[in-house]
Amino acid sequence: MGIGTISSCGQIYERARKASGLTRQELADAVGLSYVTIRNIEQGLTKPQRGSLEVLIEEFSSRGIELVLTK
Repeated sequence: MGIGTISSCGQIYERARKASGLTRQELADAVGLSYVTIRNIEQGLTKPQRGSLEVLIEEFSSRGIELVLTK
């Protein structure tokens, strides 16, 4: 994943979540974030902290979906 707008980054995470077969709540539970945080990331309403992105990337990786965090 390269650098893009918050909205376009959120769309990438939403597609990855759906490809994993997870609901927002299931993903939130799996990574220790709130449903609202997942929703806000996907909808581009908030810029997620690097730590949040790292746990999301790790979770997707464990499910066979590779995302890369760049600057």
